Amino acid sequence: RATIRLRKLVLASVRHHEAQHGHEQDKQPRYPEELARFVGPLRDGHGRPNAMAIRARNELSAYTSQIASDMWLPQAALWNLARHAFQTNRRGTPESYAAVLVLEGLARQLEGTGGQMILPRDAKSALADGKLDRDRLAELIAPLASKTTIELRSAAARLWGELFDEPLVRLVDDVFGE
Repeated sequence: RATIRLRKLVLASVRHHEAQHGHEQDKQPRYPEELARFVGPLRDGHGRPNAMAIRARNELSAYTSQIASDMWLPQAALWNLARHAFQTNRRGTPESYAAVLVLEGLARQLEGTGGQMILPRDAKSALADGKLDRDRLAELIAPLASKTTIELRSAAARLWGELFDEPLVRLVDDVFGE
């Protein structure tokens, strides 16, 4: 029974992510400046779409929403996203850029909570000039891992609102039908 319940929780978390993609299919969320610094503008000089920028924006929205909406496993969703930044074969993917922004954004949102200094306001990104400072990014992981579910979900909702300049609509899933 425990395996079945865990499978349901993981599937619900993935549904949050995919539902966010579906929710945004007919609308164009704001394009965060922080993301543009990593992957460029949404359109090139000739007006053609930048597929990497569009996918990175969509993944950034979906992962941040997933962490904010997941009542049971937001830490698992965060760690699943973080692996995209740390795995060498995932570098340069839309998910890897989303991972850096989410990890740094959550650290900023949670700075000072619980007496911990996670990411000073004037800190530079772990990703600069196309190179990832894995050690710098790793410094954020332990403090984020120590946060409660409510702290992490709340910080993710605030981060989503900051990135997309509107309040997050949390997605709800009745995992067990209870």
